[in-house]
Amino acid sequence: MEAVTHWDDLEVDHHELGPMNARWRTADGVRIGMSRIEVLPSGQSTPAHLHTAEEELFYVLAGSGLWWQGGATTAIGAGDAMFAKPRGEAHTIIGGDDGIDVLAFGPRHDIELVHLPRPGVLRVGGVATLQAEAKHQWFFEAEAGPVERPEPGERPANVARVLDLDFQAQERPGWELRQRSIGRHFGAVTTGMSQLELAPGAKSSPFHCHSAEEELFVVLDGGGTLRLGEERHELRPGHVVSRPSGTRIAHQFIAGDGGMAILAYSNIDPNDLAFYPDSNKVKLRGLGVTVRVEPVDYWDGEH
Repeated sequence: MEAVTHWDDLEVDHHELGPMNARWRTADGVRIGMSRIEVLPSGQSTPAHLHTAEEELFYVLAGSGLWWQGGATTAIGAGDAMFAKPRGEAHTIIGGDDGIDVLAFGPRHDIELVHLPRPGVLRVGGVATLQAEAKHQWFFEAEAGPVERPEPGERPANVARVLDLDFQAQERPGWELRQRSIGRHFGAVTTGMSQLELAPGAKSSPFHCHSAEEELFVVLDGGGTLRLGEERHELRPGHVVSRPSGTRIAHQFIAGDGGMAILAYSNIDPNDLAFYPDSNKVKLRGLGVTVRVEPVDYWDGEH
């Protein structure tokens, strides 16, 4: 995908088969991706499934519905977040009376196994396999019918209202922001997601780029400017920013007069290095150490 796009410009795929009924817009980076899923009333977003390796994080933009997990349901609505860990319980999302609009984030593994426990299907890569028959997994789920929908119960630990989470506050002039670490709250290991609330005119972080970690950002509210290398991009709700690792192009968000709320998602790599060109600093993420460096031409001296 492009460095900056808007979800209104993404291709819409309407997936309707058996109980599944949702409109999908997908923005894939290199190793991570995001889908906006508009689940229609009473429809399921996907088959009830679980991943063997991929962590999934969800954020509800609007509407209401049910988070279905292991045969139980809990009511969800705008501002809620959900986490599905690998090898956990099967899960899906069910649209309420007016449907539900959800952002789904996850890594993009070349080979991933997905288990659909109700029809007894294991998806290998992009195809479901049952007795060596190559067939898309949704057909098996459609044959199994909709999931049972018991009355909503208490929320499990992997469902939370984001604004109820603890936040870290930065109050230095020009950097005023609140950060809620959603992934850390849920115990995510290989991926992270945070909500950032920037005050008017505030900057999100020092201008930086990553060597190993990839980032995806979605503007939820307000607006501002993306500083991307020598470029400037005006942002509004719905803009999606992709920053693959190893580009050597730094980025930074600057909120407009009304402030800006951003959802930030990334993979986690302890070998990552973050470079801050404005100060010539490098952060060794796995060691928790930051050093100042002096740019040197490789061909200088004795090389």
